[in-house]
Amino acid sequence: MTFDKHNHLDVLKAILAEELKLDLDTFDVSGGTALTDGGLDLDSVKLMELITAVEERFGFRFDDEDLRPATFESLDALAQAIEKRRADRT
Repeated sequence: MTFDKHNHLDVLKAILAEELKLDLDTFDVSGGTALTDGGLDLDSVKLMELITAVEERFGFRFDDEDLRPATFESLDALAQAIEKRRADRT
């Protein structure tokens, strides 16, 4: 499967809005949007909810090496980590 950044971003935005109950209309959300400080300001609880939702939605489990700050710097970084994990399954 080829990397489709826009599709992954749409799914991530849906997770943020539907499962984490964020009002994305109050944010200027793009691929470069930070998930923590200076962006969506997700706290550790919300990050764990996001990780769980992503794993369920995309059908994989993050490895320990994926669970580092760089993975959650932005929506783009998370989308790339998702694609890497999905590619490793094939």
